[in-house]
Amino acid sequence: MVSYENVKTGTPTWSQLGSDGTHNEVADSPIKGYKNIMYSLHFYANEWSHNEYLPAKLDYARKKGLPVMVTEFGMSDASGNGQISTINTGKWLKRLDQTNVSYFCWSLTNKNEFSALLAPGSSKTGNWKKKDLS
Repeated sequence: MVSYENVKTGTPTWSQLGSDGTHNEVADSPIKGYKNIMYSLHFYANEWSHNEYLPAKLDYARKKGLPVMVTEFGMSDASGNGQISTINTGKWLKRLDQTNVSYFCWSLTNKNEFSALLAPGSSKTGNWKKKDLS
């Protein structure tokens, strides 16, 4: 018998708490039989559907008592390109802070794309200066 102390699970449709924008099957039918489980949520602040549907899905899951962690988010489109949305990112981070949901930003890289937190050519390993941030 396998025993897990901590389990983190993704959810349908790229970890968006359900199979599409309006379904809440994850919150309505949570996994049973584990003492310590966490559900993953991913969002991209410059995606219309992520801003239209995911905030309500997150609120619904939290009201149902599901522990949620944003294991990936970006300020750009999901492709890694497109424009950066600081306004929607700010709204998301405020919501996450208010609901005690931890989060990790994508992507800590120096690739030449909008989602990269580091400017192309900067160090990948640290000791960054303000000019190294994208």
